[in-house]
Amino acid sequence: MVEKPDNEGRFAWIRNPSKQGSIFQHSLVVITPLAILAIVALVFGFIFAGDNSGARVRMIEASLAVIGGAGAAVALVVNYRRQQVLEEQNNRAVDQEAFNRNEVLARRDIDRQETLTKHFSDFTNQLADDRVPVKLAGVYSLFRLADEWKEHRQQIIDVLCGYLRLPWRDEEILVLIPEEERRTKVNPAWTTEHTVRETILREMVKRMQQGGTFVEAAYAYNYSGATFSGDAYFMGAIFSGNADFTGATFSGDAYFMGSTFARVSQFVKTTFSGDARFGAIDVIGGPDSDGGPATFSGDAYFMDCMFKRKAQFWKATFLGQVYALRAIFNERANFIDVTFGQSLEMNRAKFKDGVNFHRVDFQGDVEFIETKFERGGKSVWRAAMFDDAKFRSTSTFDGAVFDGVSFCGVKLCSGADFTRASLAEATFADAALSGYIDFTNSRFTGAASFTSATLNVDVKFNPASFKTSADLQDISFSDGCVWPTGIPNPPPSNITISIRK
Repeated sequence: MVEKPDNEGRFAWIRNPSKQGSIFQHSLVVITPLAILAIVALVFGFIFAGDNSGARVRMIEASLAVIGGAGAAVALVVNYRRQQVLEEQNNRAVDQEAFNRNEVLARRDIDRQETLTKHFSDFTNQLADDRVPVKLAGVYSLFRLADEWKEHRQQIIDVLCGYLRLPWRDEEILVLIPEEERRTKVNPAWTTEHTVRETILREMVKRMQQGGTFVEAAYAYNYSGATFSGDAYFMGAIFSGNADFTGATFSGDAYFMGSTFARVSQFVKTTFSGDARFGAIDVIGGPDSDGGPATFSGDAYFMDCMFKRKAQFWKATFLGQVYALRAIFNERANFIDVTFGQSLEMNRAKFKDGVNFHRVDFQGDVEFIETKFERGGKSVWRAAMFDDAKFRSTSTFDGAVFDGVSFCGVKLCSGADFTRASLAEATFADAALSGYIDFTNSRFTGAASFTSATLNVDVKFNPASFKTSADLQDISFSDGCVWPTGIPNPPPSNITISIRK
């Protein structure tokens, strides 16, 4: 079958020498027409030149010149063709070399994946061994594999977190035994398991710190239901992905100082048997309708914390003291139905988008000294909501700034200090104020409402400043109240008095 010539014509081989013909064939194509032309010219030259020898000589010279030109052309064609062949051979060699190299790399990658997969299976099986050295060897090997095998690093993290979530012998007794007594009073099986889990946590946190391999991507950590025996150290850890501590138990102290939660962190139903020390947190607790809040049995430290997202402490229970000095809440914080069993110190904290302390039970002393309660650009609510909260001990709001505050239905049982406070749109409607309430040098920058409030103790306003009006309707008060300048002492019932500064 004859191939159909392409559109380049019969001389396409000059531009693409691989198409057809050898060097000899290509040379004949060029030299044959020239040789025929030279012979024809020579014959006609002899015929027409006649006896003129000079003309014959010139014809011979011309024919030889034509033949010489043909030879030169042949040489050019041959050289050009040879160059093309050499280049084509070189290109084929380069392509073949690249192909072979890619084949080697592909084969090597397949072998590497198969080897890593086998190692992963072997190291994971070591975790199920009863011998401590074998377990620890599997732990360290899995972490080294995670450092190298980036494509499946999340899978290895899942396995290690899953091991921490597994129940183990005597764990129900562990939380009842002090840390210093556990190694002597609990059987050796506990010591073995504790060592393995402590190693997993230590190696994991080391890689979660700045510059570690576990901060290269948004890896997720699932510790839900895990029991952390002894103290748990997450200091400086960067949780690049979601962190889930739902239902986890910290039998010792929990250290999160300097930690960073880049995404959502869940501590719903989490139990802190010892002290809890946080450096940063995003979400803790949650709107759990089934009653599964976080429980802090020891002291809780949130000093200098930055809450980047909504801080949810719904129904949480703090049995120890709570320290949140200089904490910053970027979004609205919720402490609805929270119980503070001992003192709360939230001095110089800042709520940038408001906070809700609805129905909170403050059983110990409360301090909000120089705390700023800001409304935020999008919020339509008051910056601080303490509705129906109960303050069983003394509370201090000295120098606090409220961009709108509601104490509706609140119970101040043992006195409150609002000296130097700035209150905008403050309402104490239906509040029961007992003890010594001091508004000395405070400023009511918006309307102040005490509608149906009960003032069962001395309340000192003077020289508090009301910028707009004071709504004093239906209030009950004791004879010890000291009212601001311009308000009769005692004030008439069922009135609203406007005071312009």
